[in-house]
Amino acid sequence: MTDSILDDGQKRTISTLLEATIRIGVLVAIAVACFALLKPFLLLVAWGAIIAVAFYPLFLKVRRWVGGRNGLAATLLSLVLIAAIVIPSVILSESLIDSASHMYESVEAGQMRIPPPPDKVADWPVIGEKAYSLWTQASRNLDSFVATFKPQIQKVGRSALGLMASGGKAILFTIIALGIAGAFLASAEACTRGLKALSRRLAGDDGEAFVSDSALVVRSVAVGVIGIALVQALLAGIGMALVDVPLTPLWTLLVLILAVAQIPPLVVLGPVIVYVIANADPVPAVIFTIWGLFVSVSDAILKPLFLGRGLEIPTLVILLGAIGGLITMGVIGLFIGAVVLAIGWQLLTAWVTGDVEAIEEPEFQPEK
Repeated sequence: MTDSILDDGQKRTISTLLEATIRIGVLVAIAVACFALLKPFLLLVAWGAIIAVAFYPLFLKVRRWVGGRNGLAATLLSLVLIAAIVIPSVILSESLIDSASHMYESVEAGQMRIPPPPDKVADWPVIGEKAYSLWTQASRNLDSFVATFKPQIQKVGRSALGLMASGGKAILFTIIALGIAGAFLASAEACTRGLKALSRRLAGDDGEAFVSDSALVVRSVAVGVIGIALVQALLAGIGMALVDVPLTPLWTLLVLILAVAQIPPLVVLGPVIVYVIANADPVPAVIFTIWGLFVSVSDAILKPLFLGRGLEIPTLVILLGAIGGLITMGVIGLFIGAVVLAIGWQLLTAWVTGDVEAIEEPEFQPEK
């Protein structure tokens, strides 16, 4: 009965649709399976690709130095970058372990003493009286102070341990990503050709422009966010070291983390400034205060110079994308968010401009 209702053309159409549905279903199943298999490595690969793009200009210089050998240049650059992460991390870890061990031994032996606070501490705005009272209590009887605030101290200690564990994981993650970046750099030309071919399939003739602009955005964020954060942390560390601030490496690391997260370093440097004013001579204290304030606001001077340089995309678009990506995806979101928002801005601009240009002025017709 069905054969009498459907003619040959309809049967062929149904057969074609059924075959296409099966093929699409198989492709979707394969794509889902591939994604499930690669999901544990996606962040690593993405981070490695971002590092490769960010350091590609430096890679080209290294390659010229070694006679155009891609593999050797990528290996040397990867090893240097890994050393630049591992060496400071080891120094910081040793400093923290030594400080913690010394503090623990002093407490156990009953030798740890906290000097009484200067009278001017009580004159600090808002927190002066409370800070003076707690500091005095700790200086008179440290054991009683520790016993009174034991839950808070334990909570801070657990948070510090958790932060150190997260930092260790992040360092290991970055080291592996640097190895992946080296592999990308060693085959940079092939990767670039593949990306441009894919972009042409997705976006037509404008696809290659999106690839080039995405690379420029990544390098812009690397310099304008990560680079400036490193400069701020370095300047803050130098200043704290010169005035003998305890645990300077730790505070320097915190300044770096906050600067990358686009949080003013003054959050860390503010309490440090208060400590220096309370313990140092007036002249060094004033100089360090000015230095700390300069470090905290230096990003406002440097970002317009480096962020978005060489791009026609507004600096605000890149900055908003970087901050939004950081909030939603962590450090890697700095780059992904900036690239996505920059491409979105380009698409929106092209669409608006195209519509405007498509509107032609009506031709003036004189009355007859």
